[in-house]
Amino acid sequence: MTISISPEPRSEFALNGDRCPYCNTHELREFHTKAHDVGSRDVDISIVECKSCQFAWQWPTSRNPQESVEYFQKSYSEKENSSYFDSKTRREISQIQLRFVNSLMESPGTILDVGAGDGAFVKVAIDGGWQAVGLDPAAKQVRDIEDDSQIISGTLEDFGSEYRFDVITLWDVIEHVDDPQNLIRECVLLLRPGGHLIIETGNYQSADRISGGADWWAYQADHRWYFSPKILLALMEVAGLTEFIHAESVFRPWWNGKAGYSGPSKLAHIKSAIRRPGNSLRELRKYRELCRCAQNWPNWSGLPIITIAGKLAG
Repeated sequence: MTISISPEPRSEFALNGDRCPYCNTHELREFHTKAHDVGSRDVDISIVECKSCQFAWQWPTSRNPQESVEYFQKSYSEKENSSYFDSKTRREISQIQLRFVNSLMESPGTILDVGAGDGAFVKVAIDGGWQAVGLDPAAKQVRDIEDDSQIISGTLEDFGSEYRFDVITLWDVIEHVDDPQNLIRECVLLLRPGGHLIIETGNYQSADRISGGADWWAYQADHRWYFSPKILLALMEVAGLTEFIHAESVFRPWWNGKAGYSGPSKLAHIKSAIRRPGNSLRELRKYRELCRCAQNWPNWSGLPIITIAGKLAG
């Protein structure tokens, strides 16, 4: 899938409430919603959206880095059933992710999983013949990690610069960090020539986001950024990556959609407005937004989660 990239991201890519970190415009809107990664759903978060480039971020952030580490240590330890942290679910997702990794390479090599969590992907990669290592600042208190899974507690700043990998993965990581542009650059420095960086994250330019409204699942206390494919590609390109491959599916065992979105059902929205007359104007606005979504982002608006691989020139 070919996606044009414009403009170049700003050199100072930082969270703020005054201007877009990507296109530098001050044309912003702010709204509030509930955090989906908090059990009671009683935590409000503030989202800022750029009207120009359809990019969004949380401001101010509701968790600092240490609070994020503590949240993930607790979540991976408890492994709540039927959640993202459930061991069975994590393994099923990792198996789908590894199939995509294998499609990029002629044979297994070395792989670094940044933000490895409980080590599920590392274990699956090792079983698939890869030399795999995981890196996660929340790894110290993660339980049930096998000795040969090689999970290192820390961040890329703690990692030796002498190492090089064939593949580096950022599965659901980029949205959690304060400086995503710097994280991508640090990953590229650890790639071998011809190696791939793979990034997966929620898709802000998706019909799923528009349909969900303020209840979109990706609005979470720990999610600092909400990317579109174009902006993610721009960050990867400016870091030196080329030959991008955009996955046309979502790496979740329950997903059965398509990358393209054909548009909303007018009849469904009319029925919804009739059932709830007080929401008729909201239904009309949502219908129009979904129509624009199908028209403006036809190649990826059907994907609630996007995955992009970029290659370092050999």
